[in-house]
Amino acid sequence: MSKTERYSESLENYLETIYMFGGKDVKSVDLAKHLNVSRASVNNAINSLIEKKLVDKALYGNISLTEEGLKVSKKI
Repeated sequence: MSKTERYSESLENYLETIYMFGGKDVKSVDLAKHLNVSRASVNNAINSLIEKKLVDKALYGNISLTEEGLKVSKKI
């Protein structure tokens, strides 16, 4: 993340929550429950984070922070 690059508060909440859950093998249902959002909302946010190369997600699998995602989430 460049010094000027910012992410929406919503995406930052997702990154922070994934980090809080250990950063690896996080289930989307756990994110939905913790953030009190629908699984569809989680899916949309995760797809956005994947595009930004901040998280990886196996097909129908768990969510993990990338190395860049870990750096960004530590700053949040």
